[in-house]
Amino acid sequence: MPTTTTTLIATTTLTSDASTVTFSNIPNTYAQLLIKVMIQTTRRSDGFADVGVRFNGNSNAVYRSQLMNQTGGAVGASNVTSNDTNISFGLYSSLVPGDANYLLYFGQGEMLIPNYAGTNEKPIIYKTVTVKTNTYQMRNLASSFRTNTPITSITFVDNNSANMLTGSKFWVYGLKSS
Repeated sequence: MPTTTTTLIATTTLTSDASTVTFSNIPNTYAQLLIKVMIQTTRRSDGFADVGVRFNGNSNAVYRSQLMNQTGGAVGASNVTSNDTNISFGLYSSLVPGDANYLLYFGQGEMLIPNYAGTNEKPIIYKTVTVKTNTYQMRNLASSFRTNTPITSITFVDNNSANMLTGSKFWVYGLKSS
């Protein structure tokens, strides 16, 4: 039975607020990429942090997603988007006014990208979980990066003109079977 090896390619913890975080020079020697995030943002109006992910600096309309959302016990409707300029992690992770526990809320997410180094459209599977006062939100998404170029860089950008806060963390892993 094959064994999967997980190798940390890059990681960063923000030491100051930032509007973008980029990982460059991702090697093409793995079968899959696994991205993990723990993010908090400065958006204060409703706590929704729309942190997007772009590959190879590409902000063209080459991303497609399908979402299933669950908040508390209710399952939300599926949402399909096409021709997006990035893939949205969509985390509830901000400093929500009046919430005494706001410093505890870091939105968490994982993204798996099989065949990231291939020359065909890249399927992407990801999930996010956020705990808020007396409730939680889970998002399960399937997306694709519709280009024929290998992924060599990953950029996180806040789609709401907010910043990702000091202490937010990002990890990129390579996975391969042996």
